[in-house]
Amino acid sequence: MTTLQQILRKYLRAGTPGGAGGVGVPADEKLSMAAELAPVLAALRRTEAQAAEIRQAARERAETATRQAADRAARLVEDANTHAETVRTEAARARLARARADLEALGAAADGEIERIQAGVAERLPGHVDRVVGIARDILAGQSRPAEQPSSGEGTL
Repeated sequence: MTTLQQILRKYLRAGTPGGAGGVGVPADEKLSMAAELAPVLAALRRTEAQAAEIRQAARERAETATRQAADRAARLVEDANTHAETVRTEAARARLARARADLEALGAAADGEIERIQAGVAERLPGHVDRVVGIARDILAGQSRPAEQPSSGEGTL
């Protein structure tokens, strides 16, 4: 950076205002500016080159990170799909087990109902058979008998 003293020196070379004095050569501002700015511009070029290298390295790291993230995401999706299939299979097995248990319970209930019906039939059937045999004998013997009304509990099988 240019200091105040350097700026004032430029004007000193050209001479001082006032009466005639010694002959001086005016300062070449273009040359002195170029001389002043040369180190700054050289440093700036180095800094710009470093910045370009840093940007390129950052792009490469970003591309690598993006690829790695995409690969990881693909693996996660694949694992999730595999896990989902396992969960669906386990859920189907659980539903099948519940259905089998329900079927066994219905079978047991049906067996109980069958036993109850068979017990009722076994209890009422002998009386009905005796009555039918008696009616059949009477018919065969030529006697007709008035129709008997079944007593309560005998009318159904």
